[in-house]
Amino acid sequence: MDEAVTTGTSDMSSQISKIKAANPDVINVSFYTPEMIIFDKALMANKVNPPFGVWSVGGGNQDPAYFDSVDASVYDYHFVQEDWNVSMPYLYDWAGELNEKVKAEKGYGLNSFFAQGWTAAYVAYDALEAAGSSDKGAIRDALAGLELTLNEDDHTLLSGYPGLKFDENGQNTMSTGTMVQYQKGVAIPFSPTSNLLPGYSLDDIIVPIPDDFADRGKDAKPWGTPPEVRQ
Repeated sequence: MDEAVTTGTSDMSSQISKIKAANPDVINVSFYTPEMIIFDKALMANKVNPPFGVWSVGGGNQDPAYFDSVDASVYDYHFVQEDWNVSMPYLYDWAGELNEKVKAEKGYGLNSFFAQGWTAAYVAYDALEAAGSSDKGAIRDALAGLELTLNEDDHTLLSGYPGLKFDENGQNTMSTGTMVQYQKGVAIPFSPTSNLLPGYSLDDIIVPIPDDFADRGKDAKPWGTPPEVRQ
């Protein structure tokens, strides 16, 4: 089934009934934060459990406000396409230090909104530096010619892209997000495999999703808790 939902809706009972009738193997959703909260709470209340999970393209599932509004049982086992590499604070020292600064100031660590904003600002800065001019044409040409590589010394690509190089349509040919699965409140990255945390593999992903509604979210860590570090 393919169902559109009006922004601002406060009742997902109709959609949940249709999903239960369709009995899908997987659910793919795209909601802003308020609708994501309503939808996920309704899924849990109705014990809807597609064997291959609920997959979100991001949206509300990346918003700290979402996690402040729902219990971990609501998003346990959910798959989310994060618009940045959530492994960054654990793979790069500079990103880890920045993560601690953000947590101290905001109360939560780095997320996709922060990472994308940071990256956009510093890419613009790099283009201005390369152009050496405030001329729009020079800046545009400098931006089009940028070639950046993610490493420990260049702090531009907080988004976690392996690099930046624009094609003729203005698209970054090396942009990528990161798929994660939430397990007991913790986001476990798994795709692309280059974004796996040290010591983790695809075997750490839980499928099919068990019918353990009574225990979902039990002993869950607070949102933003990093995965256990493995050697």
